[in-house]
Amino acid sequence: MRTFLIIAFIQLLLSTISALLLAQMSWIGKIGISLFNKSYAFLKSPLQSGAYIFASQLFIIVILHIVYRSLDKKIRQWICFIIFLLACIGLGYTIYDFNEEFSHRILKTKFHFGAYLIWIGYMLTAIYYFLLPRRKQDIDTEDLEEKV
Repeated sequence: MRTFLIIAFIQLLLSTISALLLAQMSWIGKIGISLFNKSYAFLKSPLQSGAYIFASQLFIIVILHIVYRSLDKKIRQWICFIIFLLACIGLGYTIYDFNEEFSHRILKTKFHFGAYLIWIGYMLTAIYYFLLPRRKQDIDTEDLEEKV
């Protein structure tokens, strides 16, 4: 449980920072969201966007924690690698989109960093569970199997 709380706290901090950065979009971006893209209106409020970001981060943490508790190390590491790879692809696409799409370019650099931080948070969670040592229960089980 301690493992879960550590990474959840780190993600809470990252989500808060990301939400604050996303809320500092340009006034043109705020007008565009208000008039044309109303489904993104939650990005103007740090509380709402922070809650959505943290919920998505928490979802990934819960999945990886269940995988960590129930599967062996090799499968765990593959799942962590796949999540890390998907986060890298998402970050790459976000960077590409923010540089190529005019309506995203005018949102300000702080907004961009907020979006990048979301993907970096996913990567950190995957790395954390990838590098997490084997559980004591796994080691005890192997010792029992060797004695028999």
